[in-house]
Amino acid sequence: MKLVNENKLLSLAWQIVDQLEAVGHAAYLVGGFVRDQLLGRKINDIDIATSALPEQVMALFKRAEPTGIKHGTITVIEEGIPFEVTTFRCESDYTDGRRPDKVHFIEDLAEDLSRRDFTMNAMALGRQLELIDPYGGRDDLRLGRIRCVGQAERRFSEDALRMLRCIRFAAEYGLTVERESWLALLGHASSIAQIAMERVRSELERIVEGSGPLRGMRLLAESKLSDDFRAPFVVDLNRLFASDKSELLTALETIDKPQLRWPFLYLVAEVQAEQAAKWMTSWTFPTWKIQESIRILSLHEAIAVDSSMESLERRWQIAVLQFGPSAAERWLELIAKMNRMTQLQNKTIEVLLIHGQGWLSNMPITSMNQLVVSGKDLLEEGFPSGPKMGKLLRRLLEAVALGEVTNERSTLMLLAKRFWSEEE
Repeated sequence: MKLVNENKLLSLAWQIVDQLEAVGHAAYLVGGFVRDQLLGRKINDIDIATSALPEQVMALFKRAEPTGIKHGTITVIEEGIPFEVTTFRCESDYTDGRRPDKVHFIEDLAEDLSRRDFTMNAMALGRQLELIDPYGGRDDLRLGRIRCVGQAERRFSEDALRMLRCIRFAAEYGLTVERESWLALLGHASSIAQIAMERVRSELERIVEGSGPLRGMRLLAESKLSDDFRAPFVVDLNRLFASDKSELLTALETIDKPQLRWPFLYLVAEVQAEQAAKWMTSWTFPTWKIQESIRILSLHEAIAVDSSMESLERRWQIAVLQFGPSAAERWLELIAKMNRMTQLQNKTIEVLLIHGQGWLSNMPITSMNQLVVSGKDLLEEGFPSGPKMGKLLRRLLEAVALGEVTNERSTLMLLAKRFWSEEE
């Protein structure tokens, strides 16, 4: 576990430290950067702790923004790269279980490190590459464990989100939760209900989309932490791990696109599209991520629930038009993973896994923008605007996509007139 300072990010961070020290302030690289350097992991950002007061940091650097000045954090931007520079601080009680009532700026690094959550995050690196590690974070990493700084009971009572962070770190880094910390987590699990759904959702995303999702969900189930979320987790983890479907979850870590782990999880747990949509919306997931999951689940419900083989190719292609070729390809990918883990015993799925991609590839077009006739074209031909126009275009799209007619203007105009007369 060698400490290195080779890349540009690190060079710029040291420049900030040098500027602070040049005017008499103490400054260190802290937290996740030190942890990840010791573990040899990729570094994405670097935080700096200093004895300088926020207003002193603001005055010292040309580009400095008061992004968290109430808590002592100034974002210093060097060559377009942001660095959070935070004044050494101590904190008062956390009466709401989420944030300190007051923050006091101090000049002692050791006291600043004492308020942090876990030993592996309570380390600092000085300009001469000296490691400041008052709580044994390096040894804990070497032993493969995560341990609270000081009294675990106090750390979790200060901020209940730390329990979820504990599970996320344990999953991401393959660590075992130290016994005292685990018992304290179990004892405080119900207090997670104090935490806003947005903060919980952020941690859940990092667990499911991180490098150890299966371990993370097992720890969530064992801790019962997810039982006490402010709004219930749409997946009943305890029930899922107790079922014969639990082995399917081992495929989670083989899904390269992290956002696709959500629809995979829903498919395994048999969560309906409507349920997933309501849950993800209430938990403030990004709209694009919700839509991707719901299209996949909706396609599954449209095509896989019906075991009939009648007109399966046509039904599949209509589903492709309704939910999009991307959702269809993603569904095939996820269902194939599930089927490799355990035979799904579904004839429809079996046939689609063999022929679905070919049937999709054989479709002349798969979206409205590929149709040579637009709504504007139909208006110019005298078709009136209104709801019927959209329906007419969808029928034309389906006719071309299913190979019933060619995608030519003259052909489609004649077909449009026929469809229109049938509606009247």
